[in-house]
Amino acid sequence: MTPDFLKCESHPGKLLTDHLVEVSARLDGPLLRLAGLCHDLGKASGHFQDSLDGRGPLAPALRHHALLSAEILLEVAGGLAAVDAALAYLFVRRHHGELDNLSDALEPLRPTEEEILAKQRARLDGAGLARWLSRMGLQIRPCGEPARARLRKEVIQALRARSTRNEQMRRFQKALGDFGRLLDADRVAASKQPAQRPFVGQEAAWSPVDLTGATPEEARKVLRAVKMMAFASLRETHGLAPASPKQYRALRVRT
Repeated sequence: MTPDFLKCESHPGKLLTDHLVEVSARLDGPLLRLAGLCHDLGKASGHFQDSLDGRGPLAPALRHHALLSAEILLEVAGGLAAVDAALAYLFVRRHHGELDNLSDALEPLRPTEEEILAKQRARLDGAGLARWLSRMGLQIRPCGEPARARLRKEVIQALRARSTRNEQMRRFQKALGDFGRLLDADRVAASKQPAQRPFVGQEAAWSPVDLTGATPEEARKVLRAVKMMAFASLRETHGLAPASPKQYRALRVRT
């Protein structure tokens, strides 16, 4: 059975559409607002709705919603520049996991991922979803592998065009902050609690680091220090477990 999109819930007792609009409204800028509006769209699949209702055993892969949400976002992200579309896709796909390199965000899906998506979409009210997105000012444009390949090429070209160390550091810092803002908006909306502190604390809102004349090893040390500062802020703000060197990019927060 395919649930009516407008009746789907994000959390027990809360309509999915209300949650998405609330998260989006807490964010600024086209990239983050789109990510907020789309980040849980995969929960509209009947498989996830069944898990909320506690109906029958369900394979965890079918319950997971982030990949389907990200794929739907990619279909409505035509108004964003290539790098922004890729960042929004990456944020949504990884909002329960780890940030990947942006240049790898649009790699072709694995066959197992394609199979899972097909099963999830088979129980998705696509018409209801399209009507709601249209009311939000968004139109679905299917994004197959040729379109992904073109977008992936544009992203790589754009990243290479801004390849100085300072520009890379600015991009990393901004992406980390934006990802944190999305997670914080989602957490606050889901918990119905007022925001006490930003996800990435004030001490983590650094000014761009000047790496002019730095050696590659010096630049790597600065990057490692920035990552550790981010995790220190996350631990203090949210009581996360200490991060090991292998977990630098594992920005994990339960939402």
